[in-house]
Amino acid sequence: MIGSLFTFLMVLCVSCPVPVNSFKLCGNFCGPNYCNGIHFSEQICVKQPLINSTDPIDECCKKHDKCCGNQSTRTSECNKNIEHCLLNINSTLGCCSSLDKYEMDLVFLVLENSICGDL
Repeated sequence: MIGSLFTFLMVLCVSCPVPVNSFKLCGNFCGPNYCNGIHFSEQICVKQPLINSTDPIDECCKKHDKCCGNQSTRTSECNKNIEHCLLNINSTLGCCSSLDKYEMDLVFLVLENSICGDL
């Protein structure tokens, strides 16, 4: 039930203006409009010095934020890249749980051909 609710909220919220769609899922980079440990968009985030990711899942999110935050790389490849990155993680030791990973896998499967969070 919680997983389905999160997936619904993630897909619903990614197209809303900040701060309505800003929430932390896990780590320093995972969650819509949650970047660098605070609530703001990737476009603003990547202009700041970036802090460390907390684990491999958060590292995937950090790479996605960098991709989506840069106008020259902001394409549907960002979503495909994070989907591929998440699929290659075997262990969920760290801040982000296996449930977080599963939920992100589902969200990015749905958004695979979208440009970042655009629906």
